[in-house]
Amino acid sequence: MAWAFAAHTDGAFDEELLMQFLSAYQETRELNLGEMWALPTTLRVVLVENLRRLAERVATNKAAREVANLCCDRIETYTTQALDELLVLLDQRGVARMFLAQMAQRLQDRRGADHARYAEWLRIALPDLAVVQAQQTADQAATT
Repeated sequence: MAWAFAAHTDGAFDEELLMQFLSAYQETRELNLGEMWALPTTLRVVLVENLRRLAERVATNKAAREVANLCCDRIETYTTQALDELLVLLDQRGVARMFLAQMAQRLQDRRGADHARYAEWLRIALPDLAVVQAQQTADQAATT
C-alpha cells in the first residue's frame, strides 16, 4: 500500500491524502494490525527510496552534461569516431540523450568548417533534438 501511495502522489506526502487513500484501500482489502503498525516505517522507506532514485538521476544527468561541456570546450581534439565511441559508453549508462542535448546547446552558436562536421554528427546522432529538449524541460518540471 505504501508503494501505491507514493506512486499515486509522485512521492509527495500529504497526511490528509494518506488518510483518504488508506480509507479507500481498506474498502477493497482491510489491513491487519501488523500492517497498520508497519505502514509508517514502510512509507518512510518508500519515500526515501524515491528520493534516492531522484537524486541519482539528477547526479547522473549532471555528470553527462559536464562531460558534454568538457567535450565542447575541446571539440577540435575529437574525431567523430571518438565521439561515437564515447556515445556508446554514455548510452550504456542511459545518459546519451542528455549528453547530446547539452552538446547541441553548446555547439549551436559555433560556426566554421570544423564545426560543421560536428553539427552534422550531432544531427545524425540526435535527429529529434527538439523533442529531447522539450522532454528535458518536462522532466525537470516534474522533478521540482
